[in-house]
Amino acid sequence: MRKKYYEDTKENAAFERCTDVITNMIMKYGPVLKRKWAVEEWLRSIHVECFWKELVVNRYRKYAENMKKWKFVMKKSAA
Repeated sequence: MRKKYYEDTKENAAFERCTDVITNMIMKYGPVLKRKWAVEEWLRSIHVECFWKELVVNRYRKYAENMKKWKFVMKKSAA
C-alpha cells in the first residue's frame, strides 16, 4: 500500500517517481562522490600542510640569516 503524500493521485505518482530517481542516483553516484570529496579534502590538507611547512622553513632561514648578521655585528663591535 502506497503512502499518500498529495491529494491528487498524479502528483502522488510523480512525487514517488521523483524520489525513486533521486534515491537511485544517490545509491549510484553517492559512493563515488564521497570518495572524490575525501580525496579533494586530503589533497587540500596536504597543500595546506606544505604551505605552512614552507612558511616555517622560510621564517627559520631568515631568522638564521639575521642571527649570523647579528653575531657578525657583535664581533665587529667587540673588536
